[in-house]
Amino acid sequence: KDVRGTQAGVSAEIVSVVQNYDALTNSSMNDGTRTPTDVLSHLYRESTDARSREIATALICNMTIYPPGSLVRLTDDTIALVVSPNPEERMKPLVVCYDPSVPSDEAMLVNLMNETELSIDEQVSRASLPTEVIAYLSPSKVNGFSIPTAA
Repeated sequence: KDVRGTQAGVSAEIVSVVQNYDALTNSSMNDGTRTPTDVLSHLYRESTDARSREIATALICNMTIYPPGSLVRLTDDTIALVVSPNPEERMKPLVVCYDPSVPSDEAMLVNLMNETELSIDEQVSRASLPTEVIAYLSPSKVNGFSIPTAA
């Protein structure tokens, strides 16, 4: 039976888009060059009909500009991992900062919304960072995300 257009069909389409996002950001399909934002852009561009475009748009709106798992360079050149979006100020998420002088399990969490002198300068790809930075900022330690490493 064709369930497209039914509540079950719409729910299945939503789950499919979210699973696709997860697969593209967290699996061996990602060689480290695709950021979460790149994947959201890809999902939007590849939407083949109005419903899938609407679902991709809703995902983008809910994931924010820097989705959890995004690696960013702050204005002071610190590399950080986005761990939680900030719905009130989308450009100012909660991040965990890379600092090799501090053990990774004690890494500093910074709420950028509370920082007047610090903000995100740019998103960076995993492939552009040394292995030790990726290991330190392992999203799986913070929020269940995993960063695939290049073979």
